[in-house]
Amino acid sequence: MSDVDLQATSPAATAGEMDDAAIRAQMMAEDAKLSRGQIVTGTIVQVDRSGVLVDIGRKSEGFVPSQELGGDEELKVGDELEVFVLKPENEEGQPLLSKRRADWEKTWRRIMEAHQNQTIIDAMIKDRVRGGLIADLGVDAFIPGSHVDTRTKDLGRFIGKTLPLKIIEINRKRNQVIASHKLATEGDRTKRKEDFWANLEVGQIVDGVVRRIAEFGAFVDIGGVDGLLHKREMTWSRIEHPSEAVHKGQALQLLVLDIDRDRERIALGLKQLQSDPWKKATRDLKVGDVIDGKVSRLSPTGVFVAFGTEGLEGFIPMSELADRRIGSPSDVVKPGQAVQIRVLQIRPNERRLTLSLKQAQQEQERSEYRDYMETKKGDGVTIGDAIGAALAARLVEQEQPPGVNDSSS
Repeated sequence: MSDVDLQATSPAATAGEMDDAAIRAQMMAEDAKLSRGQIVTGTIVQVDRSGVLVDIGRKSEGFVPSQELGGDEELKVGDELEVFVLKPENEEGQPLLSKRRADWEKTWRRIMEAHQNQTIIDAMIKDRVRGGLIADLGVDAFIPGSHVDTRTKDLGRFIGKTLPLKIIEINRKRNQVIASHKLATEGDRTKRKEDFWANLEVGQIVDGVVRRIAEFGAFVDIGGVDGLLHKREMTWSRIEHPSEAVHKGQALQLLVLDIDRDRERIALGLKQLQSDPWKKATRDLKVGDVIDGKVSRLSPTGVFVAFGTEGLEGFIPMSELADRRIGSPSDVVKPGQAVQIRVLQIRPNERRLTLSLKQAQQEQERSEYRDYMETKKGDGVTIGDAIGAALAARLVEQEQPPGVNDSSS
């Protein structure tokens, strides 16, 4: 083998060839022409008021004018920068670059990839507009109101908050993006619902917010699921309409009374977490007591009377309204009238009191008569004298002809 052949196969010669190849490859890369629209990465080599020079591996550094920097971040020499090629060469032979446009393109790339892969991205809500919300994805994304995962119509409360979103429609030419918050949270919502039903038990105390009031009760949100609070379970006293006891938006603590998992229905109670006024009433009252009340409503068979500060009701049967025959309760009392009634019967297990108006009136008359006789004792008048005087007066009235005592004559 010749000296030339030995030299060609020596390690030093091989290394030299590799160095030459690397230099040639670098020169080819430097000479390669840039094209408009490329996004390349470079290193900042100079920063001044007019813009920045970026080394992008070409013979000449690229120039990013200050108006193409975008953003408020502070740039310094040595920072790595992704830039968009506006022109492969300007008048000075430098590539003209834009960081702002590169950021814009990267934003759209991220949005389009998220749309294609159906991945979830987070964005801050910047505004409430007619029909929905505007999210900041680097470009404005519209979220229709029907795609906001919420149980309230107050969409303004989302402004400034970051929400997970799923891209559902893109129009790049118009720079339009439509997103859905509801679809992005669908998986979490399903899991929360499953966990909710798995952990719910009868007798459990839950927190809720009144969402809607109907004639028969109120629907209460107890963790993303509505339960029914019937009006009879709202308060121990009788109410005509649920709005007398609760109002929309009110936060409540409630007792779970019944669960129908197949139909996903929950019965709730409010009064069960309050002290039972019937227990106190039946403990404090006894048969024969005369109490104050107010007529709350009339029925064909008698009268309901509210008594006590809790508005509990007792019932006066028709036969206990008056000591004479009457055709209707309205012949004796009217709704709202204050009355004194006597307790005839207490049935605590049924939460029912039977009352008497006529017996309370009879008791009042007897009391007044006793008081009257007490005052007469000091005058030396006996009970017999009083009875005799009363009988005599009645006989005189019976013997008088009609019209004698007629004041109109």
